[in-house]
Amino acid sequence: MGWKENVAYCLLGFGAVAVAAGELDRAGLFLGQADRLCDDLHLRFEAYAEGVREQVGRKLRSRLGEDRFEALLAEGGKLSMEAAVSEALPALD
Repeated sequence: MGWKENVAYCLLGFGAVAVAAGELDRAGLFLGQADRLCDDLHLRFEAYAEGVREQVGRKLRSRLGEDRFEALLAEGGKLSMEAAVSEALPALD
C-alpha cells in the first residue's frame, strides 16, 4: 500500500512483541528498520509509540549490551522495508 509511516509503527510493535517473546535479535532488527524509516520520512513517533520505542531500547540494551544492540540497529537499518516486513509477517501465523 506504500504507507511507510504505518509500516514504521508496525515494525516498532513487532519489536516490542519480539522482546516479550525473548527474540532479542529480531527485535533489534525491527527497531533498526523502524528507526531508519522514521529518519527517511522525517517521522516522529507519537508520544505513546515513542514511549514503547524507549522501553524496547532499554530492554534490548540491558539484555544484549550496548555493542550488540547498536550492531542490530545498524543491521536492521540496512534491510529494505520489504525484507523487514517479510521477516515480521511469519509471526502473524
